[in-house]
Amino acid sequence: MLAYTQRPSNSSTVLRCCAFDKKGSDCEARVFQPERSGHTLCLNQHHEYKKLYKSYKLKHEAYDRITQINADADTDAKKNIETKIGLGKEALSLRNQVNRRFFSTSQDNRSHVHEILRLQSEVDDLEEKLRKWEANCKGPAESGTARGTSNQEPELVNESPQAKTTDRVWKSLLDPTIPKSRLGSFPSDNPIIAIKDFLTRNTKLVVRELYSIVPSLNDSLSPILDEEATDSRELLRATRAQTIDSFLQESFIDDIEEYIKFFKAFAKGRFDTFWFLRDAVCDFLLDSQPSSTTTCILGVEIAMENAPREMSVQGWDLLFQYFRDIVPWYGLGYFAFQFEDFLAVNTLIACQRYGHPDDHGDYRCWYSPEKDTGQECRLAVLNGFIAVTKGFSNAPIQPIKVEGDIVKERVSRCYLVGRISKNDTLALRLAEELKERVARLQVLLYDPELEIGNRKPIPPYTADELADTWITRFRTAPTKDFEQLSSQPWTVECSLDDILSDVASINFFGYGSMAKNYYEFIIIDRTPGRTFNLLDIVADALQKLNKDPPYSEIFRQATQKYLPVDERDDFLRALVEVNPDSVPRLPFPNQYVSNRVRCWNAVKSFQTILKSAKQDRPLILSPFESRFISNVVTDLESHGVITRISEYERPYTLPIIMSGTDGYDDIYFNYKFTSSVERNISNLNPPRRNLLEFSKAYKRDHPNAVFAKGRINVHYCAWPLPMPAHFQSLHFETPEGRIYRWEVLPFDLPLASCYWQSIVNREINDKLPFACLVDTTLVVCAENRETLGTNLKALSDIGKKFKWSFSIPDPSSASWATDFRQLGLGALWEGVRPALAQAIDGDAIK
Repeated sequence: MLAYTQRPSNSSTVLRCCAFDKKGSDCEARVFQPERSGHTLCLNQHHEYKKLYKSYKLKHEAYDRITQINADADTDAKKNIETKIGLGKEALSLRNQVNRRFFSTSQDNRSHVHEILRLQSEVDDLEEKLRKWEANCKGPAESGTARGTSNQEPELVNESPQAKTTDRVWKSLLDPTIPKSRLGSFPSDNPIIAIKDFLTRNTKLVVRELYSIVPSLNDSLSPILDEEATDSRELLRATRAQTIDSFLQESFIDDIEEYIKFFKAFAKGRFDTFWFLRDAVCDFLLDSQPSSTTTCILGVEIAMENAPREMSVQGWDLLFQYFRDIVPWYGLGYFAFQFEDFLAVNTLIACQRYGHPDDHGDYRCWYSPEKDTGQECRLAVLNGFIAVTKGFSNAPIQPIKVEGDIVKERVSRCYLVGRISKNDTLALRLAEELKERVARLQVLLYDPELEIGNRKPIPPYTADELADTWITRFRTAPTKDFEQLSSQPWTVECSLDDILSDVASINFFGYGSMAKNYYEFIIIDRTPGRTFNLLDIVADALQKLNKDPPYSEIFRQATQKYLPVDERDDFLRALVEVNPDSVPRLPFPNQYVSNRVRCWNAVKSFQTILKSAKQDRPLILSPFESRFISNVVTDLESHGVITRISEYERPYTLPIIMSGTDGYDDIYFNYKFTSSVERNISNLNPPRRNLLEFSKAYKRDHPNAVFAKGRINVHYCAWPLPMPAHFQSLHFETPEGRIYRWEVLPFDLPLASCYWQSIVNREINDKLPFACLVDTTLVVCAENRETLGTNLKALSDIGKKFKWSFSIPDPSSASWATDFRQLGLGALWEGVRPALAQAIDGDAIK
């Protein structure tokens, strides 16, 4: 009772006594010592309170002193039990009087308690009259044989219709379960009839109050299946009652008052009451097996199976249909036994099975993406990822501010906390995929089922990674020394520890006893001030791991997993808010390495192409473009052209896409150096021979010579030369966030073609008089066909030394000609040119 009372305020305006007398009337006396804080009783009531409270304490102490109650069923043990029960009831009665008379100061509660005390006083008077009447009727001998007190008139009652005749207990005629019809032997003016009528009317009043709080309990009007049995006595009565209404009408008033308190708290949406509803829903939907034991509770057959509970789709449907005005979207975690239960309801919410704000309003709908982080990205939810919380940068805030004599720089980074089931085969693959995107993300993976207090991420991770998990930080410098701000140390305001603490609070207040059978991701954006898009990144990664299914296929898989068979087709047809173009099906590009060579020298000014390409393309790549770059880069990595870097190193550039003249896309890299670096490499200006002039001179010296046109095989976008040591740090990152290091010399490095030509001149053109190589176009000569094999072997030996390969016609083929003019040596191989370069060249010619 004390949990539901409210003590008076300490205001000095409280002058009248706040207590009730024994009959429930307000005490009209003034407060004893009103000037002292906390005094709310008059002198007489104060003494009465002290006396009553002392009696209660004595009874309670006597109750606590009896401890030998667990022995064998001997006479002393039985006596101790009976004595302790009697003391306990007396102590409870005294405590109840203290609470009702002296601590019922709430105005709403006072009128209720006043009525109870008044009625209790009338009942006591009537019972006293009844005892006197029974004593006069029975005489001294009979009255002394009555069992218990005289107001507990005994009657032999069969407790259970199915019980044997030996299962009998004594009940009072005033027990609510004894109908008035059983009192037909008493005259109508008998006091016991009056008391019975009075108690029946009072019970109906209290039951009516309960129905006003929870109308659905009143199954006397409409059949609603719901049950609440708190102990064996209540459960026994519930098995006999056929309806909720009959159960309540036969309940004691004190029990109904407890029901009222509970349902008041439940109607207010108190989360600590939700587990009662969760268990009731699961028990109601538990299927009865042929071999299972069932019992009838409140007129409904309930299976008594000791099976693990789970919230099925039918359970979530029932909860939404009847209790969505009480259970909000942020309270659903209390109803999940396993993480899969919570994932199921979120998936169904994302499919709009449980309403949309446009239809019902936020308070009646569980789909609230503007408020619920878990529903913010539908694609992530449908792929099994549930976001828990997030933090994002406030981009409009000026990072550097002047505050008096101090200049302060403050930066922040976005972060995301989310979960995926351990049973999901993509869980660990998702962690690996995100960890590879080191240019964009810092990713830590946790197992919440590990011992509490050992909040360490799952390896691998480094100490440096944990040390660099700040979210917001600042640094300051005197205004007069503003230029020193960049050299000042940072002070961390929010870090990983704060995120972990926040998650612990969310788990405590938002998820109840849900099992932690999931992996927890903490994802931090590496770059400060960036717009929050971490959920989109996670969804993109899951789509990639799932091989980029179309949007309709994702919904189809979700409905197949969670919805009953007879509802799937209708639900998919009714789902109108599906955008099939938001996640297009992405074909894997053809293998580029060994099948395609990109142009390495499109126009004189490569920067002109890049500038025009950036103007024509949006800054944010589409999912298709991002995946295209990823697939081409993966192809390059598989052939040893590049190597992925597993730890963060500052990237230098980002690939862009330009369409080739053949209609297919290619990737280019914008390596723009400072003027000092360009001066250091500008001395590379090797001579470029003319293949036609070379062949003419060789023919002049060897009239019987034969010629063939071939080429050296190069990578898709790089020369077959090791990356120079002083360019080893020129890494690039992909739009997804992976960082790569070049193992060979890329085409787009300034003057890379000049460096390549200088190596070719030294190793082939200057050493082999019968061969000439310009860029990738090769001319091979021989004095005659008999010496052709020797020349080709010499060229092959150089190729083996540098791991080069050549495409040269077979010596026996007709491609070898004595007239070099037939070979078309005026045109050099140059790879696929960008369509934009051709347009720029055309404009230049005009």
